[in-house]
Amino acid sequence: MQLVDDLPTISIIGPLDNSAEHRIRGRIERLARLPIGGAVLQLNSPGGSVEVADRIGADLVALRRPIGAHVASQTASAAARLLAVADHRTIAPGAFVALHRAEILPQQRWTADQHRRAAAYLEQSDSDTAALLARQLGLNPWAVDQMLSGEFRISAWEARNMGLVHRIVPDGSAMAWHRAAVHRHG
Repeated sequence: MQLVDDLPTISIIGPLDNSAEHRIRGRIERLARLPIGGAVLQLNSPGGSVEVADRIGADLVALRRPIGAHVASQTASAAARLLAVADHRTIAPGAFVALHRAEILPQQRWTADQHRRAAAYLEQSDSDTAALLARQLGLNPWAVDQMLSGEFRISAWEARNMGLVHRIVPDGSAMAWHRAAVHRHG
């Protein structure tokens, strides 16, 4: 975690795996002890584990402080769930958000029973993602479900028009925008 313009930032770069979870949740724990008004996530992640994203998201919500998120390059797959928990969302002009249905890449041969359990898990994960995005971002649940049905890549301008983000701002201006948003929110 670093302080930029008096606002703590947490960089989420790379895949959301167990290693990233440990690092990011440690930063959030330290942030919880600081007397600050909010924080900003700098997102540049291809996604990863939905469970990891959900645990990080729950920790952010538990802070009970305004959270901003800036998509510097990409926020894809499970990382989009972190975008959804932010109160203030921005994206760089050339950045994108990518959504798709949940996937599992088995590392071994599976039985039919393992496939059935995995299918049920994936269906629930897709339903949870659609509900989260629809609720948090004020989107139509049917439209979100349709976005998840394929590999849906959303440009910065499309993300703003759909309500996924509030503003398109260059990376150099993102912190100033978030600082003002935190002060308005707080």
